[in-house]
Amino acid sequence: MDIYTVIVRLLAESMAVANGTLANLVNMPANATGALDPAITTTTSGTVFVQQIAGAAIGAANILCDMLEALF
Repeated sequence: MDIYTVIVRLLAESMAVANGTLANLVNMPANATGALDPAITTTTSGTVFVQQIAGAAIGAANILCDMLEALF
Protein backbone atom coordinates (compact mmCIF):
# COMPACT_ATOMS: atom_id res chain seq x y z
CA MET A 1 0.00 0.00 0.00
CA ASP A 2 1.52 3.31 -1.06
CA ILE A 3 1.14 6.69 0.63
CA TYR A 4 -1.48 7.92 -1.86
CA THR A 5 -3.77 5.00 -1.10
CA VAL A 6 -3.40 5.67 2.62
CA ILE A 7 -4.22 9.37 2.17
CA VAL A 8 -7.29 8.62 0.06
CA ARG A 9 -8.49 5.98 2.52
CA LEU A 10 -8.04 8.34 5.49
CA LEU A 11 -9.91 11.12 3.69
CA ALA A 12 -12.75 8.77 2.78
CA GLU A 13 -13.03 7.48 6.35
CA SER A 14 -12.97 11.00 7.83
CA MET A 15 -15.70 12.11 5.40
CA ALA A 16 -17.80 9.09 6.37
CA VAL A 17 -17.40 9.94 10.07
CA ALA A 18 -18.32 13.60 9.43
CA ASN A 19 -21.36 12.52 7.42
CA GLY A 20 -22.52 10.18 10.19
CA THR A 21 -22.00 12.87 12.84
CA LEU A 22 -23.91 15.51 10.91
CA ALA A 23 -26.68 13.04 10.12
CA ASN A 24 -27.22 12.62 13.87
CA LEU A 25 -27.13 16.36 14.57
CA VAL A 26 -29.20 17.74 11.68
CA ASN A 27 -32.65 16.63 10.57
CA MET A 28 -32.97 17.25 6.83
CA PRO A 29 -36.47 16.54 5.51
CA ALA A 30 -36.85 14.79 2.16
CA ASN A 31 -38.35 17.89 0.56
CA ALA A 32 -35.43 20.15 1.52
CA THR A 33 -34.11 22.14 -1.41
CA GLY A 34 -30.57 22.48 -0.08
CA ALA A 35 -28.37 23.07 2.91
CA LEU A 36 -29.76 26.59 3.50
CA ASP A 37 -33.44 25.57 3.40
CA PRO A 38 -35.25 27.03 6.46
CA ALA A 39 -37.23 23.78 6.86
CA ILE A 40 -34.06 22.04 8.10
CA THR A 41 -33.91 21.79 11.89
CA THR A 42 -31.48 20.39 14.40
CA THR A 43 -32.28 17.26 16.34
CA THR A 44 -32.31 17.20 20.14
CA SER A 45 -28.68 16.12 20.30
CA GLY A 46 -27.81 18.75 17.68
CA THR A 47 -29.49 21.46 19.73
CA VAL A 48 -27.57 20.42 22.84
CA PHE A 49 -24.33 20.38 20.83
CA VAL A 50 -24.98 23.90 19.49
CA GLN A 51 -25.78 25.13 23.01
CA GLN A 52 -22.51 23.66 24.30
CA ILE A 53 -20.58 25.39 21.52
CA ALA A 54 -22.32 28.68 22.32
CA GLY A 55 -21.53 28.28 26.03
CA ALA A 56 -17.90 27.55 25.27
CA ALA A 57 -17.68 30.60 23.00
CA ILE A 58 -19.20 32.83 25.68
CA GLY A 59 -16.80 31.42 28.28
CA ALA A 60 -13.81 32.01 25.98
CA ALA A 61 -14.97 35.57 25.30
CA ASN A 62 -15.30 36.24 29.04
CA ILE A 63 -11.80 34.89 29.67
CA LEU A 64 -10.41 37.07 26.88
CA CYS A 65 -12.18 40.14 28.30
CA ASP A 66 -10.79 39.40 31.77
CA MET A 67 -7.28 38.98 30.39
CA LEU A 68 -7.43 42.25 28.46
CA GLU A 69 -8.91 44.06 31.44
CA ALA A 70 -6.08 42.79 33.63
CA LEU A 71 -3.48 43.96 31.12
CA PHE A 72 -4.84 47.47 30.77
